[in-house]
Amino acid sequence: KLNELTKQQFQNYFNGLKKQGKKASSLNNIIRYFKACLEEAVKDDIILKNPVSTVKYTEKYSSDEEEETINFIDLDKQKELIKALQGDELECVILMGLMCGMRLGEILALSEKDIDFKEGWINISKSLRRISEFDEAGNKITYPSGNKTTFKIDTPKTKGSKRQIPLPIALTDKLKEVIKKNKLNKLKYGDLYFDSGLLFCNDNGEPLDTK
Repeated sequence: KLNELTKQQFQNYFNGLKKQGKKASSLNNIIRYFKACLEEAVKDDIILKNPVSTVKYTEKYSSDEEEETINFIDLDKQKELIKALQGDELECVILMGLMCGMRLGEILALSEKDIDFKEGWINISKSLRRISEFDEAGNKITYPSGNKTTFKIDTPKTKGSKRQIPLPIALTDKLKEVIKKNKLNKLKYGDLYFDSGLLFCNDNGEPLDTK
């Protein structure tokens, strides 16, 4: 239970993670998350003191360690990927990530008005993610579809996330094909079409699952 948690329990847990080979950057993140969660419990008067508040693991890590976790795709692999994607239903989504460096949530939150074909720009101002919602009793809300999660479009947390990037010429025709397909599906489904306004969506207009 929350009120039975002790500093030593967390210290032992973090020490165990370190022995397992967890990197310093990961450990610092885990501790930060625990601190934030338990701080909310203090604010809600569930516990008197945050047992993680004095637990520290601040071993410095080098930028080299972070770079090791990034897997770059060399030019030959990029060409192989582009070739393999031809005709795939997610071709344009993946190409947007490959050619524009956009995050998946940013790509799936794009609408037609975010693409400026005339000036050759893509305007990024939002991100799509899947969330759970809870009722007043703290239970997960189940939607008519049977899902216990729903989609939410957020604005970026930082100013740098709102940006304008060049539209690659190689994507212009493909994006226009996506827009044309959406319009045809809207006519096909009629009143059953879920008009989310999203550029990348299922045939019935519903958002694509980030998973």
